[in-house]
Amino acid sequence: SRQPDMKLRDLLDTVQVYRDFDIPVEALQVLHVPDSVNLMTLHGSKGLEFDHVFIIRTLDSEWIRKRGNSNDFNLTKIYAELKGSESEIEEIRRLMYVGMTRARKGLYMSFYRKELNDKEVNKLQFIAELEEHAGLKVQHPILDDAAVLEFESQYYRYEETPQFELIDHAYLDVILSNYTMSATHLNTYLQCPLTFYFNHVLRVPSAKSESASFGTAIHDALEEIFKTLKNTGVLPSADEFVKGFERSIYRNRDSFTEKGYKRYMASGKIILPKYYERYADQWKSEKVFLAERNMANIEIAGVPVKGKLDRIVFEGNNAYVIDFKTGSFEKARLRCKPPKELPSPPDPSKDTHEDIYGGDYWRQMIFYHLLIEHDHSNKWTMTRGEMNFIEPDKHNQFYNEVFVITPAEAAIVTGQIRDVYTKIKNHEFEKGCGRENCHWCNFVKYYLKKEKHVTEALPGSVEEEVE
Repeated sequence: SRQPDMKLRDLLDTVQVYRDFDIPVEALQVLHVPDSVNLMTLHGSKGLEFDHVFIIRTLDSEWIRKRGNSNDFNLTKIYAELKGSESEIEEIRRLMYVGMTRARKGLYMSFYRKELNDKEVNKLQFIAELEEHAGLKVQHPILDDAAVLEFESQYYRYEETPQFELIDHAYLDVILSNYTMSATHLNTYLQCPLTFYFNHVLRVPSAKSESASFGTAIHDALEEIFKTLKNTGVLPSADEFVKGFERSIYRNRDSFTEKGYKRYMASGKIILPKYYERYADQWKSEKVFLAERNMANIEIAGVPVKGKLDRIVFEGNNAYVIDFKTGSFEKARLRCKPPKELPSPPDPSKDTHEDIYGGDYWRQMIFYHLLIEHDHSNKWTMTRGEMNFIEPDKHNQFYNEVFVITPAEAAIVTGQIRDVYTKIKNHEFEKGCGRENCHWCNFVKYYLKKEKHVTEALPGSVEEEVE
């Protein structure tokens, strides 16, 4: 913020200086959003001014006598260890003065009289001094029931999902000119059009998560032993299966923290031998199969689609599709369920995403069914599908969820494919899901929709200290 024209080399040189001299980089608030509340320590407020300042928990126990407190708005550990000597109290008094003089129009210093266990507490001695020497009086505001109800209604009100302006629509047409839908794309759009826009239209780069890299390593190991089985007729041993996993996770080790890498490596070495023992005989008995089958140049209801199927086992022209999942079934149970019969239109405040659209795994398996049924280069018929969970349940048992797909279910997903494709082509991405943990909804809500102001000097910086 102090050097907006800084080049990458300058940044790297600065980082190297910090590393060479072991200088810590503190987490400081440098961006201020208009019409918002800034939460900071009194140290962090130095050099800043605000129309209204609230200093909370002005209690002796919070400021002077209390040690090792874990509350959010404490002083630093230095002050948490104070024992109340005269010089130390004067130091705190000066710090309090810094906080009080940040206010332009209104200063509010608050405390409570009793703990939750009904124990009496003492207000900070500075408050008593203000009462005595400045003639100030402590007020005891009491909110009536109507005010409390109004606050709660505002606090819990339904929040509109974030929206923003897209990039040039003509350019979006170019990006989407040869768009082909996959099961992952369909699931992502139904869950959050904003996430689809950033991940699959703009293709914003992102680091692969540890869990995704773990899943990739297991899929690579399965693909390796199935390829050997198909080419030689001999299933590799459990040790070779585990070694294939180790090679893949090592290739993707940049996705992991040091502890995460060790944890996932150890987990794979425990799970995979048991999983191999459970399914080895079945794999040997399945004489005709395909692994990691790419399917493309297919249309469903006029929509170009594609997919990659983990394993297809054949009995004549009848195909049994198996998809491997690295999570546990307990966590994925809802994702395997079809949608419920709901009144039209459904109520988003009561009905879950799975109630309305069905679970992601259910939809994925029906998407595979439609791929096979609409693949005119092969005369296969998909009789059933299976989600095969590689992580055992709490009883140390492996679980398979089997799907026997009905024409009604196929019609539902066909309609979803057609509707979503139309919305994608019409650039209907602005409205997000609004979930608290949605990365892109939060990005739009807190960054793209807000104007930001950067302080000229960072709190605690050399410039501020000189000033």
